Amino acid sequence: MNTLHDEVRSWLDSLFPNRDVPSFEVNEANLQALSDLARYSKERERDIGNINKVGRHSEESNFKGFTSHIRVLAGAPEADGRVPGGGG
Repeated sequence: MNTLHDEVRSWLDSLFPNRDVPSFEVNEANLQALSDLARYSKERERDIGNINKVGRHSEESNFKGFTSHIRVLAGAPEADGRVPGGGG
């Protein structure tokens, strides 16, 4: 139960930075409920982080596609000297 209490306490500390963690009765049921909430919270944070990574990658890809399209319209050369849409 000490390990579970330490995990819960650490999670609560992260929720209440620079503030006192609210007190709670330390018993098996409360620790298990708080542990479940901590696990769920960490999983959601990880999921949101993954979604944000995918979103940033998608935005970067869209931007690269947009700038490539602008180069084609302007006839500007790529970094390797090729002119997009110029056939070679």
